[in-house]
Amino acid sequence: MKKRYLAIASLAPLVIIATTLLTVSTANTQSVNAYRTAQGQVIVTGLKPGRLNGVAANTGKGFGVSNITSTACGEVIINKAADFKFVIVNRQKINPKSLPVKTYTACTKTLPAALKTPVTR
Repeated sequence: MKKRYLAIASLAPLVIIATTLLTVSTANTQSVNAYRTAQGQVIVTGLKPGRLNGVAANTGKGFGVSNITSTACGEVIINKAADFKFVIVNRQKINPKSLPVKTYTACTKTLPAALKTPVTR
């Protein structure tokens, strides 16, 4: 009986960490929606404008990770992703094949100068 209690008690820190990560990722994303285009893009909307977003993808041939800055409209555009097994944006897993197909209308807003990322070479 004592061993079982110790095993359950040792899981408590993991539960606290997982809950904290979930709360942080939810705070970064607001209300996230996604769709795909006929051209094979995956568009994730509802993000904070001009923010870096962690993006990971399983292409079926490999796994890639990147940071993508959202547009002034709060969108992240992932090219050639419609056939990926899954895409993760800010810790939210998205299955591109299950997304509705819509036409993408480009964002016409511009980011304030303070939010623009400087380009370095």
